[in-house]
Amino acid sequence: MKFYAPHPASKGGTRARPAFIDGPEFALFLNGLPDATAFLELDGRIRLVNVAFERLLATGRAGLLGTDLTRHGRNGEDLLLGAATALARLQRFEGRGAIAGQPNTRAMLQVLRSGEGTPYGALLVLTPPERGTAPLGGTFRFLTEQNPPDAGPVLSPAHASAEARALRALTQASPLLVTGETGTGKTAFIRRIAGADPDRPLVHVACTSLTEANFTAEMQGQDHAPGGRRAGLIEAASGGTLCLDHVEDLTLPLQARLLALLDADSFRPFADGGTVRLVTATVVDLSALVAKGAFRADLFHRIAAVRVTLPALRDEPDMIPALTQRIMARINLHRHPPLSLSPAFTQLLLGHDYPGNIRELENILAHAATTSGAQATAEDFTTPPRPAAMARPAGTDLRSQVQAFEEGLIADALASHRSKRSAAKALGIDVATLIRKTGRARHSTPNKE
Repeated sequence: MKFYAPHPASKGGTRARPAFIDGPEFALFLNGLPDATAFLELDGRIRLVNVAFERLLATGRAGLLGTDLTRHGRNGEDLLLGAATALARLQRFEGRGAIAGQPNTRAMLQVLRSGEGTPYGALLVLTPPERGTAPLGGTFRFLTEQNPPDAGPVLSPAHASAEARALRALTQASPLLVTGETGTGKTAFIRRIAGADPDRPLVHVACTSLTEANFTAEMQGQDHAPGGRRAGLIEAASGGTLCLDHVEDLTLPLQARLLALLDADSFRPFADGGTVRLVTATVVDLSALVAKGAFRADLFHRIAAVRVTLPALRDEPDMIPALTQRIMARINLHRHPPLSLSPAFTQLLLGHDYPGNIRELENILAHAATTSGAQATAEDFTTPPRPAAMARPAGTDLRSQVQAFEEGLIADALASHRSKRSAAKALGIDVATLIRKTGRARHSTPNKE
């Protein structure tokens, strides 16, 4: 096996290591391999590993990267030491032995060279006996065993920092405002930080469902409701968290009523004596709405004691390989044959700007899973059109632009699916939300004469 540098020699000499080794494509390639695989520097240090390698050695990535291969020889007796010795001599190595309790594991080390024959690293592949000796494939294949859907979340440094701040806010019962573009995973983020404890309820409500007619009954409950007393959202969240999603959709009168309700003297009685942690979420810049008079400044400061912003996917392109692996693991859980991604498809995936963020990445891969056979090619790469972004009327405010973009996504989903239920599933929302949003779109569309 050889990997050749994709660029010609320059006047200053050749670059020993191909550029793609340090890019996300190579990490994606390693994570797509079914066998435990590591990329080694020539001095024996481990530079990259895939999930299967971590599992086989029972050591996390942090305990592997940057360490000398010989340090882990205790896990593989003479096998890893033999591979390290061969690498020092720039020789190919094959052998069998026990690694981390796995007897008869096959190890293969291949020195990688540039087109001019200059060595720049090595691949170490460890194959447990139950996997056989299948050769490495040339496609990007994602198997469920490498990254099961119930594994921990894929977190970038920015996400991890936001999660740590949010958890501290909830621990201190400080009102938390979560912002981020559509599709950045705000709902999943809130569920992760607030819904992990089964003894602490998480009540999630879309503010678009709150009206002046039902606000009091929804928030505070009804003592004489048909069929008996009906608890409100605050009481249901007692001891846990109340999440108000799309808080920007509240009208100014409802904002005033929410502010009055959030006053401690009004809030506690309906919480049945328990503390209710408040989380709000929005896709817009509330401070900009405050400046325009579309959102109350006093309410903004009341709900935004702590603010966290989830980054857009285009700002974190290094996350695309890990997110792709997680999504593909979920897709391949019940797909036969398992889907693999061709290099051409992968290049398109890595080069896209994702205005719909993580949700758009999920939709692209879900579409490829339905249109392709065993491997997704460039022809299977489809992105939704962007009518709102391409035809943005001058002078339109941010809220209208967001609504227009959302309506475009909904229209595309309805056109691409047989039912509202499947369209809602593709968009990552429930059917009731889809029906409500399509109804709002009809009412907001001017009559054409």
